Amino acid sequence: MARPVPLSTYVPPNQLPDYRRARSANRRSVKLLVDAKTPALNNEHEIRSNVSTKVRHILCVEGSKERKHPRPEVPNFHKLHEEMEERLKNAPHKAVTVPRPFHLSESAQHRHEQCKSTSPPRNRTKYTRKDTKNEVVVRSTHSSKIRMEAIRQREQKLYEERHKSQKFWEERKDEMDMSRMKLLSSIGSLNNVHEDIERKTAEKRKHIQETTKEYERYLAEMQQRS
Repeated sequence: MARPVPLSTYVPPNQLPDYRRARSANRRSVKLLVDAKTPALNNEHEIRSNVSTKVRHILCVEGSKERKHPRPEVPNFHKLHEEMEERLKNAPHKAVTVPRPFHLSESAQHRHEQCKSTSPPRNRTKYTRKDTKNEVVVRSTHSSKIRMEAIRQREQKLYEERHKSQKFWEERKDEMDMSRMKLLSSIGSLNNVHEDIERKTAEKRKHIQETTKEYERYLAEMQQRS
């Protein structure tokens, strides 16, 4: 009798603990269902409940023609357990895998290397290339026109993005020249501007010298008083 196939043949080794845990949980649940019993005094409780219900509702239900809905009965657990055990016994099981030796044989293509074909030779037409002196004009289609237009638009977009800053200053060159002319006309010529700057600088220097002399005079008077 052959040994049982190891579990690692069907389940990877890293999944064995999870597989064993799930298998034990399934077996335990089946065992609990098989060993389960009907609650104690369940039949007596059912009879008492039915009698008390009839006594409570007999006056309002006695003359009515409505369809009654009886309470479902408690299932027979013993019968259910027997059916479950029968299904488990008759469940199909996979047979044990038994290794069988391989009887390898040579490939069929090596057996007919020495054979000769008796079929007639196939006639193949010779391909002759024609040299055309004139340039062949390919007629453009609607799809080719759309494709070329898309390529042209893409190149134009790339060119604009590449020269964006240069184009920006070129577009605003006239505006900058106009503003420069307005500024020069408002402040006068360049020579007048330089003269005005020199005049204001000389006045400022003279005012500083006078202020310095006045401070020196005040300081000398204070020294004489002391």
